[in-house]
Formats: sequence, C-alpha cells, structure tokens
Amino acid sequence: MTTSALSGIRILDFSRVVAAPFASMILSDLGAEVWKIERPGVGDDSRLFTPPEINGQSCYTLGLNRNKKSIAMNLAHPEAQNLAQKLANKADIVIENFKTGYGPQGPCANDPGYDVIAAAVGGFLGITGLKGGDQEPVKAGVAVTDLAIGLYAHGAILAALFHRIKTGKGQHINCNLFSTQLAMLTNIASNFLNAGIEGRPLGTEHESIVPYQAFRTKDNRFFVVGAGNDQKFKKLCEKMDFPELCHSSDYKTNADRPITHQQYGTVKVVDGGVIAPKSVDGGSIILLPVVAIKTVEG
Repeated sequence: MTTSALSGIRILDFSRVVAAPFASMILSDLGAEVWKIERPGVGDDSRLFTPPEINGQSCYTLGLNRNKKSIAMNLAHPEAQNLAQKLANKADIVIENFKTGYGPQGPCANDPGYDVIAAAVGGFLGITGLKGGDQEPVKAGVAVTDLAIGLYAHGAILAALFHRIKTGKGQHINCNLFSTQLAMLTNIASNFLNAGIEGRPLGTEHESIVPYQAFRTKDNRFFVVGAGNDQKFKKLCEKMDFPELCHSSDYKTNADRPITHQQYGTVKVVDGGVIAPKSVDGGSIILLPVVAIKTVEG
C-alpha cells in the first residue's frame, strides 16, 4: 500500500464554515490526520446550512469535512483551553479562521467576513453578471473566494512544512478573504493597472478572447464555444462552413474579432456533440471545441 504524502502529519483544526475547512480537507486527502474542534451541541456553523440534509446531517458540511475526527470542546472554559494547548503541542499544524476576514491589521481588522461580502468589497461581484445595462450582480455558483482561500492556504501550509524540514522552524501563515479576492482579479486587475480599462460584467463572454462564450441553440438550450487562439477560430469557421470569416480583416486575429453572435450560425445540441448547419438549407457536421452546458447530475 502506498503511503500518503502527509501520512503522520497531525492538524489541530479550529476552523468552520468553508475557507479553512476546505484547506484542512485537502490536507486530509493527502494523508494528514485532522482533529476538528467544534462547539458542543452546535458544531461547525455549516452543520446548520440546510436544506438539503441526509440522515440529519447537512450536505454542506459533509462536502467540506471528510476524513476528519470531530472533537467537541467549549473553548470558553479554562480546562478546554488547557486541553487545546496540549493538542496544539502534539500537532504539526494549527488552523483557525476566527475573525477577521480582512487580516490582523488595517481599518477592517476587527470585521467579520463572508464569501459574498469579500466578493463585493474586492470587486468580484462588479465583474460578474449579465452583460449590458444596470443589471443585478450575480453571485458565482459556489463560494469561489472561500475555496480560493482554501487552495492558497493549503499550498502555503505545504511550503511551511518544507521550510520546517530545511530549517527546523515553523511559520505563521495569514490568509484572509479580502487579500485572496484581490489576488484572484489577476488579468482584470492588470487590465486596469496597466491600461486603465475597468472590468465589467460580460455574461459568459471574455474581454480578450473571441469567441469564448455561451450561445443559445435552435431548440432553446445552450452550448459553450472556447476558441482560445486564432488556429482554433479558423477550424471553428471551417467546421461551421464560414471560411470567409477566417480571412476577413475584421476576424482574422483575436485582436480584430468583435463579439458577434450572428456570425457563428445556429446550432442544435445532440448526444455526443454539437451539430451545426452545413448550409442554410440543411446538412450537418460535428463541431469542436464545443460542449453543451450540463447540470451537476450530467
């Protein structure tokens, strides 16, 4: 049997809800032993995130806490605090996500934070939603900022473990919602800082790649095209029987191409791919790179 990468590593986990529990869950998947501390009678806040539930347990918390050993402990009592200290002395890693959501310093240092709050303050909600006009912002389908924190934190923890191997010394890691949200803006932030172009909601469209978006089909479903470079766009045009677009000065390169829905034809989703009209009158071919938009069930 293959030994897991983090076998023998022990984590004392005081975290709750999403961000930090996601980090400790990833580490547990890599073989670490996680001791999850929860409030007696209440537990992790996510245990109350229902519906849905199964066998009296929140599906939300089940999705974030696999492989962990739960310990009920009331940290308001001195005896529990002493026990927590003893466990910390035996652990390789201690994780907590008590306040704050903005880091230990600055004007918001004492403020709590949640995913959607960080998305609003950090600019993510301002670029997410339907294109055009005064549209209501759209929250991502999962807690993107929370999950990104978990990924950042788990990577930083692995780096700290490696640092301990090299130096024999531990490290203190600070990840917070606001900093993570700002870091996630990547190209949107670069566009503004370097070119003065502010991000805006574009639906499924991309501000720099065309076509890279969802289209409505003739039978009122949706599919997504991802032509990430000029060669893929050329193949797309050939498959859809619009070769003239490849040679047009308006479409030849990605820098030239406007986002024009009408030029890409009407398509119909079928099992195994997408069928596009060879001509207005009929005929069909399989078109790639294209996928139908699916539900979680498939």
